[in-house]
Amino acid sequence: MMDECFHENDYHVSRRIYSNRVFDQVHERQAQEIQSLRERLSRACRCTDKWAVQKIKGFCQFWIGS
Repeated sequence: MMDECFHENDYHVSRRIYSNRVFDQVHERQAQEIQSLRERLSRACRCTDKWAVQKIKGFCQFWIGS
């Protein structure tokens, strides 16, 4: 049996075997949407763009002023 070939320090990896075509279909890259810091902040906290801009400006003043 194959189990006899393995030693206790060996490990076995079990995974599917894909053809190149199927692998490319399964792991097709998704186009990344480029977002500004303002857009990411407003989406993350579900706030308005105006509020996000005010918070970014406040953070920059705090960071630069320190």
